[in-house]
Amino acid sequence: MKLGKLEKLLLAIAITLALITGAIFAAEAIFSKPSQPETSASFNFQRPADEGGEPSSSKPASPDPDQTEPGPNQTETVSQVPEPDPRLGLERIPGQESDLDRIKRLIAPESPGDIEKNYMIRVFKDRQLVTVFEDPKGDGSFDYLIKAFNCSSAADGHNTPSGQHKIGLKLYSGYMIDASYGQYCSEFLQYHYFHAVPSYGGVEEAGVSWEDYNKLGQAASHGCIRLETKAAKWIYDYCKEATPVEILDSSEDFPYLPDKVDQLKMSPDGPKWDPTNPNPLNPYQQDPSLLLDYNHQG
Repeated sequence: MKLGKLEKLLLAIAITLALITGAIFAAEAIFSKPSQPETSASFNFQRPADEGGEPSSSKPASPDPDQTEPGPNQTETVSQVPEPDPRLGLERIPGQESDLDRIKRLIAPESPGDIEKNYMIRVFKDRQLVTVFEDPKGDGSFDYLIKAFNCSSAADGHNTPSGQHKIGLKLYSGYMIDASYGQYCSEFLQYHYFHAVPSYGGVEEAGVSWEDYNKLGQAASHGCIRLETKAAKWIYDYCKEATPVEILDSSEDFPYLPDKVDQLKMSPDGPKWDPTNPNPLNPYQQDPSLLLDYNHQG
């Protein structure tokens, strides 16, 4: 079939229009594609093997909600036993504290505890030491020492039973088998208590024996555990019922215990009050200098 000049011209025009239309659509497809900002580009970064890295995927892994890494102002938890609390009444360093300042410090109340916290009491009979521990890691180890008190457990011929016990009955004042009174009593075994150095003569507070008080740090009781009034009060106030009590014959597994806990002495001719008793009628609380002559240290 032969085309005339007119048909050939129309065919050429149609082909030209088709090519132009196709070029226009192609250009629109190219220039209408949205451009991505440079900051949104994804990278598949791999740390070099000599830096200890492992290949990572281009998609970051979702963080585990139960695992977090320390931030810039956080520190990792360490498993070692913390240092003893600096508030413990350790041995005084002569020359850094006057005699009167030392006395005021030692008769002042103990720093407060927290009734909502769980504590553990450990008694070391070889050291005549009562200690209180916290459990900051929450694993039941109770390895953070916060308190250390001189005590008197059973003298020869009597017994303070070793082993595992718990705090039970509490009495503000208990009448003892030797006709004495013990303040701030916390029972850890039937008929065995933590309590303040006893008071005699039918007087609950003002009949403390200077001999008994000055024996703190030595075995001297009938089976209970004697303490300064402020120490007995701290246990009475903050160690709730069922607080575990561990009484040990040896302290060899606890090398971080203080070597010595500072201790005041009562004068044989002074007022018959435990100097640490917080009662405002206590002459030593009214005038700490009454203890100066008998507690002078060079």
